[in-house]
Amino acid sequence: FSTNPKKWLPSLEGKMDVVIDNLCVDGYDSSYRALTPDGILVCNTGNHSALQLQHQDDPAFCLGFDENDLNSWWSGVKAKYVWNRAVFYDMNESYERN
Repeated sequence: FSTNPKKWLPSLEGKMDVVIDNLCVDGYDSSYRALTPDGILVCNTGNHSALQLQHQDDPAFCLGFDENDLNSWWSGVKAKYVWNRAVFYDMNESYERN
């Protein structure tokens, strides 16, 4: 399974009822585009270690919600406040609370 949205988005765009995005490869944009009109996107941070080295030079790859990184910050803002069909879940924050 490819993490490159260009390979899977053309066949899935507008067809998914639920998408769980653990990687934030492109700021959650492709995952949001894959949703049906009533679909829900769950944006999740904290599971990026497998792709961290693979995409370390890609400025569009966000490594969690890092306030010092504009791309990561904007991706988190979109997921939390802008997109009405997205839910933002920070696993690290949840773990620290529990």
